[in-house]
Amino acid sequence: MARETEFTDANLTQEDLEALDIGNFDYVRFTIADINGVSRTKMIPREHVQKFLHSGVSMYMGTLAFGVSGDITPLKESKLTGHMNGLARPMPGTIHRLPWASSKADVKIGQFLCETFWAKSYKDGAHQAACPRYVARKQLDRLKSLGYTLYSSFETEFCVYEKDRETPINTEHAMLSGILTDRHGDLLCDIESQLRKSGVDLQVLHPEYGHGQIEMALQPSFGIATVDQMFRLKDGVKAIAYRDGKIASFMTKPVFSDMGSGLHYNHSVWSNDSQTNAFYDPEKPDGLSTVAKSWIAGLVKHAPAITALCSPTVNCYRRLHSLMAPTNASWGIEDRTSAYRVKNHGPKETYVENRLASGAANPYLVMAATVAAGLDGIINNLDCPPAEQSEEALPLAKSLEQSLEFLEHDDVITGALGEEFVRWFTLLKRETEIVKTKEFDFSSKEAFEKEKEIYFQSV
Repeated sequence: MARETEFTDANLTQEDLEALDIGNFDYVRFTIADINGVSRTKMIPREHVQKFLHSGVSMYMGTLAFGVSGDITPLKESKLTGHMNGLARPMPGTIHRLPWASSKADVKIGQFLCETFWAKSYKDGAHQAACPRYVARKQLDRLKSLGYTLYSSFETEFCVYEKDRETPINTEHAMLSGILTDRHGDLLCDIESQLRKSGVDLQVLHPEYGHGQIEMALQPSFGIATVDQMFRLKDGVKAIAYRDGKIASFMTKPVFSDMGSGLHYNHSVWSNDSQTNAFYDPEKPDGLSTVAKSWIAGLVKHAPAITALCSPTVNCYRRLHSLMAPTNASWGIEDRTSAYRVKNHGPKETYVENRLASGAANPYLVMAATVAAGLDGIINNLDCPPAEQSEEALPLAKSLEQSLEFLEHDDVITGALGEEFVRWFTLLKRETEIVKTKEFDFSSKEAFEKEKEIYFQSV
């Protein structure tokens, strides 16, 4: 597993360079996560990797804001700079194997996770403030300044289809079925094995309720490492399934009348030495500390705004407001109908499960939004509402456009994430997704089919 590193100004050091053994790879990819969580990459032959380690590889400055279908978002910076190139610069401790990237046994491919920077001639070569991994790390830095670190994991759901894109690999609603596990065992084992070789540590995998639906849970880890693994998991699952003659889709609801897919984010706040879970207090009747209650209060307060980041596609709103998915800004202990399900099982197993996140979400933005909201609770000692469903709970949006408006009107969250990021994110969503679906009645089959055209293979 790549070692965890948290910098605000990240560059490969001489120590990092000496630790790299580029000779292990024939090719190395320099890869970023764009705002949608889609990987964008350039592949460099081994002989030329060294010269890009410090400077990074050139990449179109608007790559972060590509639409899921490849649309170019009309950013004001594009006009100001004449659509110049920026840079994708490799981040320390992120190089890893991609065992699924070539079917040839004698070809070995590695990958750096990168963050994006402006060219030196614009903003003096600073980070692009809309870079999702950078946005997430900034929130971790804020948390660290208060004496805390984040321990977290994702549970991701996705659906697997035959190559025709219409036929799921099973049509039974048979959650946890041993028969389905046997039937799809080769695919599941292939995914786990290859992800493990890439440093992605799966803890549990099993059939879920929906047609062709699989759930996988990552082993928890500290800092940005968890999100890096989740980002790589998505790419790996898609590639491995394709090599096995299948299509894996992280579209939140690929079947009109079936269950949607989530990306539940389990997290707790620990002391900076990673020794003490700050959410746990054995003296409290419910085991939840003052820090935990303040954090939850922040999550509840900002739930309408951060839903835009946790459920960032038009299609995501078919999952919300449905069975075992959130409808309002509520929390509860072991309550699957709440936006935030809290587990309180001792010092190691007390954490919050953010259930706002849908399968199509960008994991970097789920982390960033969650931490930004929780930090407001801690910093301002917010009072935690009761752990129950209430008519007074803030309702969640029923459309992506409404969620974007809630985000834009939340000064705390927009301030934490930054003007450039929020502007790029909202413009991207309106110009490349909402505009393509707004002519349809959301409840119609025609609207759903348009969503499937946009999202099925792209998110």
